Amino acid sequence: MMLILLSANIALAGNFLDELGKVLDAYSSVENNRRLDDTIQQIINRNGVAKIGVIVDVRGASLSEQERKDYSDMLSNKKQAELLKRYALRRNEIKFVERSQLQPIMEEHKFSMSGLTESNTVQIGKLAGLDIIFLYTAFQSQTSFKAILVNTGEILASQTDGASLTPQKKTLINQTYNVPAASYQQLGFTFPQNSVVEINFQSNLDINVWFVTEADLIAFSRNSRFSYYPTASGQRIYNGNFTIKIPTTGSYYFVLDNKFSIMTPKRVSVSMTATSN
Repeated sequence: MMLILLSANIALAGNFLDELGKVLDAYSSVENNRRLDDTIQQIINRNGVAKIGVIVDVRGASLSEQERKDYSDMLSNKKQAELLKRYALRRNEIKFVERSQLQPIMEEHKFSMSGLTESNTVQIGKLAGLDIIFLYTAFQSQTSFKAILVNTGEILASQTDGASLTPQKKTLINQTYNVPAASYQQLGFTFPQNSVVEINFQSNLDINVWFVTEADLIAFSRNSRFSYYPTASGQRIYNGNFTIKIPTTGSYYFVLDNKFSIMTPKRVSVSMTATSN
């Protein structure tokens, strides 16, 4: 029987979770390292069971405890599904232990899931009665995978990459627009959840600006009632600096609204950046 213990402590935001998922997938080849497979088989032959712990250790943007738990559960489930598929032919030998069963060991011995070293990872393995630990780490611009033999601390397989998991800030707009009278200009982008969008604009005359979803843009264009994000919108203003955190992945629009002006066009300079993980 092979026992695989899953654990994760995640500090990330937005599509950071998706990026980490890609990193976990990318290590599937090194996880199938011949030396590692041979060691696992030797343990099974000797003990009848190879106990393998899987720890995902990510250090990134700050999140609430609930968000960390949610991300931990999602990544644990992802890795669990991958391992179940890989070891399908040995399914009668595989038993998964939930992340919550490792947490008491961490708390009792004052280990932090964020910032694990090889040394304390081995200690966790010994306390949990594991034979091998798969340790995945991600910090700033570097990610890595190590398979550690618990009783000796030997590295059975490893790989380090430079895949960036740090927040990336991109300039989306830095342009001046001429907005005709009784008209509007829409500036639209698709943002991942929890992206931070910063908008700076300057108009030669007063203008309405709205930050809206695609559905509300359609309602606005039809002169129907629509909703907008008040922290990135304003009526009859000349300039503004807005920051908004995107609540859900989707298409959003910054609208330069000059529909109220019957005769006067407006000239508006807009810069927009987005930071996502």
